[in-house]
Amino acid sequence: MKKLIKSFFLVCVLTLMSTSLYSNPIVVAEGTISEIYLNEDGSWFVEVYITGSGCGLYINIESSSGYSTYSTFYEEMSEGFYVFTNEDFEDFEFDPNGDYLLFGGGDGIVTETVFFGDYPGSLTPPLASGCGLVNKEYNVYGGSDWTFDGKPTPYYYSDDFMPGSIMLTVLDFNQEPIGNMAINSPTIDPEYFVFGDEDGVYYPLIRCDLEPVSFFVSDLNNTYFDDELFVYPGDTVEHTITLDINNFSSLQGNVTMEDGSSPIGAKVLFTPINPDNESFTGVVEREDGFYNVSVKTGIYQVCAFKEGFEPRLLLDGVSVVGSVTQNFELSPCSECIFHETENEILSGSLDEGIHYFLNDVVIPENETLALYENTEIHTVFGNQIIVEGQISAHGFSNNEILFATHRSHYIKDYYFLFGEDYNLSEFSYCTFEHIPQIFALNADSVFVENCYFLENKSIGDIAAGSYLNIQHSFIQSYGASQPVITLFDNGSLNISETTFDQTGGLLISDSAKAVIDHSIFTNMDNSFSVKDNCDVILRNNLFYENENALILLSKYYDNGIGSVLNFNITLQNSIFANNNKAVSSDRDMTMFYLGSSNISHNDFRNNTYDKYNLWINEIGPVEIVNINGDSCDNYFNIFLDPQLDEEFHLTWDSPCINAGSPDSPLDPDGTIADIGPFFYDLSTQIEELSKDIIHVNSYPNPASDIIHFDISANEDISGTAVLTIYNMNGVPVTELYEPIAATNTASISLSFSLKNRGINAGLYVYTLVIPGRDATSGKITVVN
Repeated sequence: MKKLIKSFFLVCVLTLMSTSLYSNPIVVAEGTISEIYLNEDGSWFVEVYITGSGCGLYINIESSSGYSTYSTFYEEMSEGFYVFTNEDFEDFEFDPNGDYLLFGGGDGIVTETVFFGDYPGSLTPPLASGCGLVNKEYNVYGGSDWTFDGKPTPYYYSDDFMPGSIMLTVLDFNQEPIGNMAINSPTIDPEYFVFGDEDGVYYPLIRCDLEPVSFFVSDLNNTYFDDELFVYPGDTVEHTITLDINNFSSLQGNVTMEDGSSPIGAKVLFTPINPDNESFTGVVEREDGFYNVSVKTGIYQVCAFKEGFEPRLLLDGVSVVGSVTQNFELSPCSECIFHETENEILSGSLDEGIHYFLNDVVIPENETLALYENTEIHTVFGNQIIVEGQISAHGFSNNEILFATHRSHYIKDYYFLFGEDYNLSEFSYCTFEHIPQIFALNADSVFVENCYFLENKSIGDIAAGSYLNIQHSFIQSYGASQPVITLFDNGSLNISETTFDQTGGLLISDSAKAVIDHSIFTNMDNSFSVKDNCDVILRNNLFYENENALILLSKYYDNGIGSVLNFNITLQNSIFANNNKAVSSDRDMTMFYLGSSNISHNDFRNNTYDKYNLWINEIGPVEIVNINGDSCDNYFNIFLDPQLDEEFHLTWDSPCINAGSPDSPLDPDGTIADIGPFFYDLSTQIEELSKDIIHVNSYPNPASDIIHFDISANEDISGTAVLTIYNMNGVPVTELYEPIAATNTASISLSFSLKNRGINAGLYVYTLVIPGRDATSGKITVVN
């Protein structure tokens, strides 16, 4: 830090000023400081959040050498973030090596004090150049949890902090490297583990808080060393430790066969949690099944196997320190086939059976691997299928191809790693199970149809101009907090007639393009997140019982006031029901420029925050009626119960029928698009509604001046019959009434005149209602 800044305290005071600058100040609103940042060149800024309105603002900064005051006036000062820099306080200085910061003063204003460096009472190191302090628990009503920050985000709050790292080298008592242990930091995340390399070097990323970070060296069961270090954002701290253990250990045991056959030839494969490190194999050469192998000390995944037998897998981390005994029993499996060759080349057709890949396999460029029914593909220990050519996997509805993986949950590698050759791979009638990340697409295209994704964490990343198309599929994952699909860097995505249930959401960013239609998103935390500068079409979808249905994520644009979002999103014909938030943003005080975006013809109902969480005045207020005569906003969005059945289909009285955009493709029954993922077929309405009425015959059909109905029922009929005639857009044209004579009979004839009813020639849908009976309906044609 070039500028010497002495001991000081910072006071933020909001005042309402009269026309005279010499009148007494009056505190009118609260304010709190959310971020302080020290730039590499010695300059600095202070970010303040103002929680009220007024016409004047004073910021006072005091130090031992005096104080400096900055004042500014606006016609109307609004709630939001304001940033003040050293240029606003030219004579102010403070010392980053040891000081305290006092924020506050004035009635009702939250006070924050942070001590740092060698100042008495400080528990944190000095502030470094290019580093700042940010309140990670910041909210406009106070409260604080200060931490170091290496990523300045003026004008809006961010929880994206720059990490630091430790380069930790672990040695045994002979100063030989131990690379197969684990490092974790309970201070940061008890579930976050890092595994070393062959040189015994570990690189954990550390979130830089104001206190030293504790870390442990363990075999996941026992701790062999613990210490703590302080790490600045962006910095790497090098540290070497020596453990009182040997880098080599021994493993032995017995492999027996459940059917009593000879175990000779069985193998036990030990692969470190870090699959880049050396693996070790024990081979059974005796009838008693004994094996013995020397391995490097550490944590392993273990697979005992023999051709024709089901493998035995230990995946959660077997600790091998010193001398360890491990026994196995194998069960017969005639379909089990093992692939042991490293980078085995695959092409042509793979034989039917249950295939276990114990190493990476490669589909070479210009080659295709064909898979059919009665086939299972299992990768073991996180090994990958590297696709430089193509995959063609086609099962049947009653005989799907299974893709699964067996690996420690600490391993996050992709199942399919695609090259950059612009090839097309296809998957139909396949099931993907228990895979952390399925696809990594960099330029290729993948088409998926009629597939199930069950208990996977992520379908994958789509980037660099690649394309993923998913049709008629079902997706359910175990990683609700992580996006199940990440689309970025000009990637393209098309999803249709697919259900996402209890899974992570979709994240679209970095100039990506996505078209999602006739799909269901339910029971999700964040079902769909879009960053600006993306082209997204969401049409005829259902968002049901999610925490956040659609989130618009911002990038930072410094316009002197706040962040600005630029979106190109089409959101049409979709239902948002029973969500916490329907459409929202991740930023407060955000200005939205939707450009050519279109948010129209949707149904928002029973969301906790039922109105849009957007600053767009015309979206939400009910001011007009739509084609069905229902109240809606100026963009034909309705706010009515969509009337769904248990399978999310529209029922006959749903306001979503024919309420979609007239610019959308017509429904298959020839009517205007419905709202929601499933259209309501008006041509079948008669079968759904006719219950108590046994038979209705309308004639003549086509009709011109009059239409007759012969009705048979299972009991006497009386009252007044009501005939409602609708055009094919679902709009009522006329309503006719006809008394039923008290004939005490279950068979009657009714006639309705069509003259002077405003009915032009064409095709119509009618409903006929008789008191005490369910309605019946059908179609009639009117001619001149």
